[in-house]
Amino acid sequence: MMDVKTVAIIGAGVSGVSSAIHLKNAGLDVTVFERGDVAGGVWVYNSRTALEPSYPSTIPSTGDSPAFDALLKATIRGARRDSPVDQDSIDAKNSVDNNDLEILHAPPGPCYIGLHNNVSTPEMKLRTHDWPPQTPDFVTHDVLATYIQDTAAANDVLSNISFRTRVDKAEKKGSKWEVQSSRLVDGEIETAVQQFDALIVASGHYHAPNIPDYPNLPAWKSAFPSRISHSKLYRSPTPFAGKNVLVIGAGVSSTDICRELGSVAAKIWQSSRGGEYDLLPSMLPENCTRVGGIASFSTFNSSLEHSHDPR
Repeated sequence: MMDVKTVAIIGAGVSGVSSAIHLKNAGLDVTVFERGDVAGGVWVYNSRTALEPSYPSTIPSTGDSPAFDALLKATIRGARRDSPVDQDSIDAKNSVDNNDLEILHAPPGPCYIGLHNNVSTPEMKLRTHDWPPQTPDFVTHDVLATYIQDTAAANDVLSNISFRTRVDKAEKKGSKWEVQSSRLVDGEIETAVQQFDALIVASGHYHAPNIPDYPNLPAWKSAFPSRISHSKLYRSPTPFAGKNVLVIGAGVSSTDICRELGSVAAKIWQSSRGGEYDLLPSMLPENCTRVGGIASFSTFNSSLEHSHDPR
């Protein structure tokens, strides 16, 4: 069995923090890479949103957008910038401000203002840290993020977390894992290459949006760019006040968003293909109607067709 002394962990959400605590308690040297500013993973709220994905986007990307790749080349500290290729990268950097660079470096997650847990806090409690006294069974995202952050602090692993640092590549070389990372500091990128005996990927699976390949969807998005977005970019029901809204999908996120929209939207339609994990229509607000799967979009009058009734 390999002698493991150093471990890299990607992500400082609940899985990354919990792994770091137990490994550190076992005497291992742990480094956690977190591209955001704080621990908390999916529960960390950011009013900003990630960049729009491509339409459609049916296969998760193996990396980030070409825009970030160009910016990475232009913002590496100490990098030469006297070649034509580097000049292209500098032009890319000059086209955005530091706020855009931060979003490209660490795209905000899907957390929205009204997000709360649907598994009770007693069931979510970690063995390494208790909930504060009188914590309700169901709480908002900020309580959950704070709990993860407090757990990291109480177990002395904050010093093991490298914040604002993203892993760009992890490759097994012989018996070691080589980790290439980039850290955003004062609008510039500091790169590093480190080796570890073991690697834990705790980055979650809520990063890459899945945009179905519906007929005419790209043209519809091009014609009405502000009228369609992925749920990852949803933050609050306020922008939808008085509007007719279609929500595609009938799972947990879709139903929760429909319930939030119910108090402000004029009318809501929830599109379902009758999936195994769809929630019950009875959970929807009164002004929401479940319809069948989407057949196509039309740019002529910004309308759409649904293919069948769900069930």
